[in-house]
Amino acid sequence: MRIFALSGIHVDYKENAQWPSKLSAIDYLEDVLILAGDVTDNLPLLEHCFESLSPKFKRVLFVPGNHDLWVRKSNFSTSFDKFEKICEIARKHNICVDAYHIDSLSLVPLLGWYDFSFGQPDEQLNNAWMDFTACKWPEDLSIPEVARTFVEKNNALLNTCNQTVIVFRIFCH
Repeated sequence: MRIFALSGIHVDYKENAQWPSKLSAIDYLEDVLILAGDVTDNLPLLEHCFESLSPKFKRVLFVPGNHDLWVRKSNFSTSFDKFEKICEIARKHNICVDAYHIDSLSLVPLLGWYDFSFGQPDEQLNNAWMDFTACKWPEDLSIPEVARTFVEKNNALLNTCNQTVIVFRIFCH
């Protein structure tokens, strides 16, 4: 078994959208693919990507990235609502969004969000950075509280006693 990892495939672009369906249907059947976020903010495109990848690997593991949680073109009331829908779609297509254990190995997705521990963004950045304008969080939660909410979801995922643990999160922003 091999483990492949990638992120930021952005299937919103035609060339990228074609890639999953062009992958070999037989070369990776014993392998695991870690898809670490930034696939698309468009749920039909995300579902098509999942449909294309799932049968080509022994297991596909997914953790949403910042772009996947954008709600600017959707009717989700919050990005948390969209997160739950993404997980539902993934499970429907046999895409793992939880810890995956095989033999003495655990592959664990890590959820997170910006916590501003290195400093607060200024007003210009708040207005220009898509993550701050395209994501929508409950009004009663600050961004650091959003980050804590995601981190708390990790507690159940990290409960493993396997000898080898690989954690994964989106690789770039």
